[in-house]
Amino acid sequence: MTFNKKEHHTLLKSIIFIFGLCFLSFAVQGQQLSLKVKAKKKAGQRVIDSLKYQKGFESFNTLSEEVSNLNSRLIKSGFIDCKTDSLERKSDSLILAHFRLGQKVDSISLLYAQKNIAEKWVQYLSQDHTDSSFVIPFSKLEESLSYLSSKIADQGRPFSTVSLKQIGRKDNTLIARLISTRSQRRKIDSIVVKGYDKFPRAYLKNYLGLKTGKPFNKTEIDRKLGRLGNLRFAQSKRSPEVLFRQDSTAIYLYLERRDSNRFDGFLGFSTSEESSGLELNGYINLQLNNNLNFGEEFSIQYRNTGDEQERIQVELELPFLFDTPFGLNLGLDIYRRDSTFTTTDQFAKLTYQLTSNLKLNAGYRGSSSTANANNVILGQNAEDFEAGFFSTGANFMIINDYNSIIPVNTDLNFDINIGKRTAQNQPEPQYRLFFEGFHSVQLNARNSIYIKNQSGYLNSETFLTNELFRFGGINSLRGFEENSLISSLYSSFQTEYRYLLSRNLYAHSIVDFAYAENAQLNDAQRLFSFGFGFGLKTKAGLLRVNIANGKSEGQKLEFNNTKVHLSLTSIF
Repeated sequence: MTFNKKEHHTLLKSIIFIFGLCFLSFAVQGQQLSLKVKAKKKAGQRVIDSLKYQKGFESFNTLSEEVSNLNSRLIKSGFIDCKTDSLERKSDSLILAHFRLGQKVDSISLLYAQKNIAEKWVQYLSQDHTDSSFVIPFSKLEESLSYLSSKIADQGRPFSTVSLKQIGRKDNTLIARLISTRSQRRKIDSIVVKGYDKFPRAYLKNYLGLKTGKPFNKTEIDRKLGRLGNLRFAQSKRSPEVLFRQDSTAIYLYLERRDSNRFDGFLGFSTSEESSGLELNGYINLQLNNNLNFGEEFSIQYRNTGDEQERIQVELELPFLFDTPFGLNLGLDIYRRDSTFTTTDQFAKLTYQLTSNLKLNAGYRGSSSTANANNVILGQNAEDFEAGFFSTGANFMIINDYNSIIPVNTDLNFDINIGKRTAQNQPEPQYRLFFEGFHSVQLNARNSIYIKNQSGYLNSETFLTNELFRFGGINSLRGFEENSLISSLYSSFQTEYRYLLSRNLYAHSIVDFAYAENAQLNDAQRLFSFGFGFGLKTKAGLLRVNIANGKSEGQKLEFNNTKVHLSLTSIF
């Protein structure tokens, strides 16, 4: 092999530079080193100083790595001719690196074929484009090529590549041809669940949106798998994997069952207005989720307010019937007020899972009530009646799976009922609106704000006591007895400022307020309650203690009106 004079000179410089590095590495081993980088021109020096490179090192090897990284950063920023001329030892601890930056490339013009690169991708990357070329800043080249590669891969071609050829230069602009090499189109042939073999398969198609036969789109698959965070009964224990065979593509999901059954118990303490003694009231709420591995939800709730009020609610939801997005929701609600009246509501709804967070429903609600008019409080009217309503509504929920104390971040429910009520053989058109929802605003790691609203509205020409809304208590307006407030229109707000004292304990304020109208009595009032509480996660579950004092507008706060609400929520 022979070399011409120029090649011989270049080879000699390279050998000297390598030997210099070896000598410096041996000479400075074990010393604390400092690096200073010099450019041949002042403009280049300002560029280097702006990069804020590391200057202190424990060894020569780490110093050499920083010089190499700095060279790469300069090239990516547009100094494609950048070179490290030499490393010079100025003292026992100071190493001087000489850089030659060359002329900076500001932009690159890429020539492309529309059959390979979609015009909308080009429009996203550049404002300076035609139907055959587009210009981008050189510093955005790597990011842009990655974007184009991912877009091509999302068309079901995961092994496609994007490269540059015929690279040229004109002043401070590069010109290159964009070449895309497309791989074989792939589709999802199978979805394999590991770890939770009895995971309901209908959720793969109708909840996660994963279907066999669809083009393989990694971005879309990652987005859909993010919906697992909104499932109460299952969670991902590791990242999903994709197995590419020569003629098939399989997605592997690694799931595990999550405890989602819930027991919620509440005990309330207050002073009886009649006897001035201690009065107890409370409820029990049991929710069973996915115990049959069908994704079903069954709940039963029993309330006894201590003043001869009882209520029992039973609800069953069967999702994704016949492997479709449609489900069935059935419910029964019986309320008894001592010997005054008993009201029974039944409903049947068809549900539709629109997204992982949003569920729509439509169906029928029927009500019936039997009343003893002789026992109704003066000024109020209760009668036997029958009612039927067309019902429609929606539910929106966001699970807070990283917070064990507050597992649900947002839960919104809206319901509209349109129909008629018949009493004494007189039908009367009515419609009812009901909303209940809460949302937690996370200010930072320890501070958050909790807001809950419950609202109801009954539109009718006449009103019966046994068809009005009943609210008050731990779930709507603390500081008041459970279901002690009756209205045809109301809106109550619960607000809390929460401070996380530890991983398992938070304290909070209580500021609740409500507006209520009773069209039957032609009465309206504003209600308030103030207090404090805390939530403690124990082995038995989440224990919540609320101490609140309620009052109406114009009424003074009195200690006798203080209510203590205790609740325990256990997940199993």
